[in-house]
Amino acid sequence: MINIVTALQCEAKPLINHYKLRGISTPAGFRVYENKQMRLIVAGLGKVACAAACGYIYARAGEQQDEAWLNLGIAGHATATIGSAVLAKKITEQSSGLSWYPPWVFELDCQRENLLTLDQTSEHYDERSRPTNFLQTLNDSYVIHVGARTSPQPTS
Repeated sequence: MINIVTALQCEAKPLINHYKLRGISTPAGFRVYENKQMRLIVAGLGKVACAAACGYIYARAGEQQDEAWLNLGIAGHATATIGSAVLAKKITEQSSGLSWYPPWVFELDCQRENLLTLDQTSEHYDERSRPTNFLQTLNDSYVIHVGARTSPQPTS
């Protein structure tokens, strides 16, 4: 099973339509959609919302240890073309300075950039405040927290 986490419904909608995901009711108030191959949750903005959503999906799935985790959504960047697909090669959490390196389990012909998880929204991509080659989001560091703890690590 592939677990997909988005922050916003507008990020989820194309995936829901393309993969014909069906909405399921949840007592926790999360918007959850699934089919036989994937599960998608709309987490909301911020690390706390993302952590709650990831924990909810993990528990709801019966604490499966063999599932993939994928965070998809909109990120800010100083120079990337609007609408372009970019993969995170390194995820750094602004508040703690911790970094993670997502495993590459298959090759994609796609631009790769470092990603910075912010504590609050920002419209500034000023080199003096942070490197301009960073994607900037609010949720990613918590998806990798859960994925690293619950998925088997690929071997080389």
